Amino acid sequence: MSKGRSSPYALAKGLAEKLIHSLEKYCDKMEIAGSIRRLKQIVHDIEIVALVKEQAMDDLFGQPVEVTRTSLDDAIDLLWDNELLAWRYDKLKGGIKHKRLFHKHTGIQCDLYVVSDRRAWGSWLAVRTGPVGFSKFMMQKALKLDMFFEDGFLLHNHKAPYERRGSSRCAYGAKCPKIIPLPTEVMVFEALKIPYLSPEQREVKFGIG
Repeated sequence: MSKGRSSPYALAKGLAEKLIHSLEKYCDKMEIAGSIRRLKQIVHDIEIVALVKEQAMDDLFGQPVEVTRTSLDDAIDLLWDNELLAWRYDKLKGGIKHKRLFHKHTGIQCDLYVVSDRRAWGSWLAVRTGPVGFSKFMMQKALKLDMFFEDGFLLHNHKAPYERRGSSRCAYGAKCPKIIPLPTEVMVFEALKIPYLSPEQREVKFGIG
């Protein structure tokens, strides 16, 4: 939900759809989020949430190792050479979970959020759809229910035992047995015991201006 160059809704949505079309075969899911999904007529940037295909790797001893690069990364690197799409990957701002792209011809910014755990797909989509006020409301609502989001928006169904700056509040992290799977956005609303709001309704209730 960053502030990039302002663009008309139709232009930004069209570019987002072309980008998804070029990358979706490397993902299990890809959806437009942010202000485009909330149907804002002036868009400051494009936000897309992607669930990457699982790519398990083992070391020489058969132990799983963390995957730091996927086929999606390779596809993104090739976008700059494609004049139809012409996206540039800003590696200074990117990372394995957040990749920032710029459209060469218009200057429109795209924030691509990469989800590796399908248990968090629904919460990632809800948070990145926004607006910011709604995302904060989600976090606060979870705390009131003695739950909390952590480890890439995984919902832990227990009270945070303690606060440690820069560290996980759950000793088990992403392996916690009390994580509630949220593979759909509707399940996020159900888990937080709030009525479902469409993206446009979230804009009306929590948006600014």
